Amino acid sequence: MSQQDETFENNTIAEQKQALISAISNRYKVVLLDKKNIQVLFGISAATLNRLISNSIIPYIKLGNSESSQVKFVVTDVIEMIFENRIKAFNSNTKEKD
Repeated sequence: MSQQDETFENNTIAEQKQALISAISNRYKVVLLDKKNIQVLFGISAATLNRLISNSIIPYIKLGNSESSQVKFVVTDVIEMIFENRIKAFNSNTKEKD
């Protein structure tokens, strides 16, 4: 584990969230991410992202009412989703070991 990884792990959750928000904001220079940004960020396919959207797992904003309207993602909402799922996964893993 690198020193940067260790420092990140030792930070509070709020500090980790802020670090991720800063890293994503610096990389993409926007507040709203598009589908392609999310696919690259998570390393997932378009089909997987569409499944996450249709199952309401990842929060999004739809720009318009038509079926083909653009979909955008607020950086802070995406970070919150990451940490919520991380905590759920951690809790479910610890329960299985008991």
